[in-house]
Amino acid sequence: MWGSEEEGGWLNECVKWKIGCGLRVKFWEDRWREEGLSSMEKYQRLYCISQQQHHNIQQMGVEVGELSEWNFEWWRMMLEGEMKLVVSFIEDIEEFRVQPNQQDKWIWKRDVSGLCTQWEVNIVCLVKLCRMRKKTGHSHLS
Repeated sequence: MWGSEEEGGWLNECVKWKIGCGLRVKFWEDRWREEGLSSMEKYQRLYCISQQQHHNIQQMGVEVGELSEWNFEWWRMMLEGEMKLVVSFIEDIEEFRVQPNQQDKWIWKRDVSGLCTQWEVNIVCLVKLCRMRKKTGHSHLS
């Protein structure tokens, strides 16, 4: 969502999603998983054959009691060589639970409380800007 470090995609280093109902977070495209990768990045092949590439988490399944029951739709049947990938994918998400009565929100990674001040955001932005300018040979701020 926020690009690479070179493109100014530094926000992913500072914040992460805390999933509630899953309405604001894209299942494949956003980095909501604990490891910091999007499902699209980790499972590119599955993303390419998904009919739900731009769906949010809430659209990808239903709550059945205490469990999330996923409902994936594919453009074609899985090939035999893809089955290990599918098993790994399902194992990665099987413990995840949507919290239907909570909103999705950003959590600040740099503080245990998950909160941040405007000052902290300004400092991170300034440091990242200086690094980018240094890499491109524009060392002076203007």
